[in-house]
Parts: sequence; C-alpha cells; structure tokens
Amino acid sequence: FFFFFFFFFKQKTAYEMLRSLVGSEMCIRDRYKVGTLASSPECPTFNPMNYKSKPIIKVAIEAENLGDMEKLAEGLKKLNRAEPAVEVYLTESGEYILCTCGEVHLQKCIKDLRDEFAKVKFKISDHIVNFRETILLQDLKQKKTKNPPEKKEEVVQESKPIPIHPVHALIMELEKEEEKKSSDKLTTLYLEKLKHLKGENQRGMAFDKTPNGRCRLFVRAIGLDFEVVKWLENRRDLLRRVTELTQEQLAEFVNQFKAKLEEHSTRRKIINLILSYLLAFGPKRHEANLIISPFLQTAQSLLYTPLAANVGAEKYYQNVPKELAEYISLQELHKSIVAGFELATLSGPLCEEPMVGACFLVEAIEYEEVKLEADPYGPLSGQVMSTMREICRKAFINAEPRIVEGLYLCTMQVNSDILGKIYSVINKRRGKIVSEELLPETNVFTVRVLIPVVESFGFAEEIRKKGDGITDPQMTFSHWEIVNEDPFFVAKTAEQMEEFGNQVQPPNLGKIIVEKVRKRKGLPTEGKLIVKAEKQRTLTKMK
Repeated sequence: FFFFFFFFFKQKTAYEMLRSLVGSEMCIRDRYKVGTLASSPECPTFNPMNYKSKPIIKVAIEAENLGDMEKLAEGLKKLNRAEPAVEVYLTESGEYILCTCGEVHLQKCIKDLRDEFAKVKFKISDHIVNFRETILLQDLKQKKTKNPPEKKEEVVQESKPIPIHPVHALIMELEKEEEKKSSDKLTTLYLEKLKHLKGENQRGMAFDKTPNGRCRLFVRAIGLDFEVVKWLENRRDLLRRVTELTQEQLAEFVNQFKAKLEEHSTRRKIINLILSYLLAFGPKRHEANLIISPFLQTAQSLLYTPLAANVGAEKYYQNVPKELAEYISLQELHKSIVAGFELATLSGPLCEEPMVGACFLVEAIEYEEVKLEADPYGPLSGQVMSTMREICRKAFINAEPRIVEGLYLCTMQVNSDILGKIYSVINKRRGKIVSEELLPETNVFTVRVLIPVVESFGFAEEIRKKGDGITDPQMTFSHWEIVNEDPFFVAKTAEQMEEFGNQVQPPNLGKIIVEKVRKRKGLPTEGKLIVKAEKQRTLTKMK
C-alpha cells in the first residue's frame, strides 16, 4: 500500500493529480490556502506560507442572471482556494466581495473566474480601496498656561440693518427650515464635528449615560505613535494567543512592548495604565487598538505577569460604585465595555473604516439614582455596550482624527530621455521618489516610487504610454501611512488667518478622501444634494 503526500497551492493542480492516482484512497484537506494529499483523514496539513502582499483592493460581484448565483458562489470558492493571495467573503447585505492585491491581479482573477471556475456572466462594481482611521499622538492632559493673556474688550460700532424685501425674507426662512429638517434627519458625529457642535471642551474626552440614566461613563481617546502601531501589527499572531503564553513568554513580550513605548516618547502614566489595566486588544482581539480600565484589578490585566510587575501603577486604581452591583457585576461590566469597544473600532466615525492606533481609557464610572417601575431598555449590560460604542466614537472624533491610506512600492527602469515624462505622471498621482540609481555603463535609471493605492488605478497603463511601451512598473504593497491633513481644519489663529486669509479654503486631501468614502457608502456628507436641477430659484430684486 503506497502513501502519497503532495503539497499544493492550487485546487486545479490537486484535481489533476487525483486523476493519475489510481488504486489509493485520497483525501483533500484545505486549511489556510494549503492542502495536503494523504491516504488518511487524520494526516495534518503542512504549515502555511507567509505572503508579503496583502489583499487591499475590493470589488463587489453579482451575477447578471439571479439563477446563476449558486454557480458564481461555487466559482468564488474555487478561486479562493486556487489563488493564495485572494480573499472572498459574504457581507451582511448579501454581497460577494473579492479582495485582491492589485489592479493586474484583479484582472487575472476576474478572467479565471469567468473562463474556468464560474463560467457565468457577472457584473463588477467600482474599485473599493481600504482605508483606516487613527488619531495623532498627544498628551494625556492639555497644557495650561499660568498667566493667560487678558482679553481686551473690543468696541463694536452698531450698524443699521439693511432692509430686506418681504419676499426675500420669506424665502430665507423657508431655506432655514429645510436645512433644519435635513440636519435633523442626517445628524452624525462627522457632521456635528464639521458644524463645531461638540459638547466636550477637553480634547479626546467624551461622556454619556445609559438609556435608563443609571450609569454614566467617561472615556478619553489617546493616540499611539504609528511606529508602535506597526510593531503591534507585525505581532498579530502573538496578540491573538496572548492569554495562552507562558509567564516567561508574556514577560518577554511585556518588556519589549514597554521598551517600544518608551522609545517613542510615550508618557510614563500612559505606559503604567497600559501595562497594568489593559482589558483587550481590538477589534477581533488582535489589532493595534487598546481599551484600558483602571477599575480592573492589576492581577486581572491582560498583560499581567509577576515576572514583569509594573511598580507604581496601584495609585491609578479606582472602585466601581457599589450601587451598580445591584444591576450588573464587575465581570459583566467589563465584558460589555470590551464589546462596545470592539464595535467602535470596527467602524470609525470618519467614514466607517476600521480604527488603528487608538487607545481608549475609561476615566470614570458614575451611578445615578433613577426610579423606574420597569426598565424598558433591557439589561444594563446591553445598555453599557451600546453606550460605550457611542462614547468611543465621540472621544475619537474629539481628538485629532486622521485618515490612513495604503501605499504601493513601484519599481521600474526608465531611460534618461523619458525621465521627465515619467516624473510628471508620478507627481500627478501624489507619488514620492524613494530612490533613483543609474545602472553602470547605461543611460537607464532604476526608480523606486511610493504610490497611494487609491491613485494606482490606470497608473501602469499611463506609464507604458509615456514610456513608449518600454517601461513596465512592478508594484507591491509597502505599508500604511497617515494623511497629515486634518479633515476638520479651519483657520482660527492669527498665523493661520494670515497664511490662508478669511476666505473659505478648498477641502484638503484628508477631507476629500473622507467625503468620497462616505459618498460611496451612502453616508451623509457635507455637500448638498440637488433634487430638482431643472427648477431655478433666484433671489434677485423683482423688477
């Protein structure tokens, strides 16, 4: 009896090999895009391979004929097994999403799906690019000036109001009522931030109470340095099984994490809080977002180990109000806080993209006596979860929110004659030159460029046109980078007013990206929707 062991990456190859294996009982096992052909079902699969590129471009796929949806779904499953760097999943709304590593990779996958795997006609949506939301690193407390400058009273001369025509006044009142109705329907945290309707004065601070009014939560959002975020993202597997580590392994991870925080100028108080009162990473318990609760015993912290004890953190410990124990236990309270934190980090307030590099600190929990014959809002644990989600989103947007975009590393060889044309294409797509090396004894340069993923569509084709078909760019995913422009920037200080003037400034890059993503997802935006463009209303003086 012969045993056959094969290591394969494509399902198609596996099926071709099965035809030639006559006389032996075979079993295909597929796990993490790796399969092992063996004579026994108990045979474990080989270890999966790690791929440098990650799927970042998404499209929604739908069959032209609804009767072919089953064939399309089966074809997507085969494609998912055949291509190692492809991700296929079904959304809550029932859409099939195909994630690929780039534009050329997407074209190849669509061709294979149409010709080999599904063999049905289907429609493809526009490209969907992943973004992330983060907040900049800031101090835990705002700096206060000892002697604030005295405000000088300005003498304002009263001016006579300009008379308004009655018809114009009526039209202006109708416009105000329409704006008020539309704002009531589409009120979101993003629009409130744009209109400067924040209720909290401190940066990154937010508070709210549960629907029944018994519990009030105070949360502060703190930004982590992006180098610390990258360090955590490279250790996702370790974060996922942090509760299964031995004391020695956990102590080594804690010491490395502490050294990384100190290296990038993180305040001592924040380090003590993270190491002593960390509840969870999130979302999905392995991403670079943190939730901290000083109401947790130090021994119950996620990173607690006697081998790397954090001295001096006991002074930050707080007690939960005793009156809350009648309605919810401490364990259920922390589970609800973590669940709300997970929901908030999965979709941020800017454009419903996942958060990264955000650290949420539960600063206070208060109890208020409310007399209710019957609580119509359900268990307090569910109320805390939903309230925690909204507070985290408020605290995030009250801090210094930024959008994060992915970058491709593009490598190409360019002749010196067309170098200027290639650079014009790169500058038009917000590219950054990383290096430019001249090959010895030639007039050919090896150029390495960083191109935003959202600007990469059609980039290779345009480069080939400008390069007379000789230049062929090769793109791989490089890293994530923060877009430094504030989506909510408004000139306020004297220096900013002098630089930008009193006129309304055009939207910056951060705001443009946020508005485009919100528009694609059907979320409320700042722009106005023209309902009846054929009708015209003028405010000119009647003649």
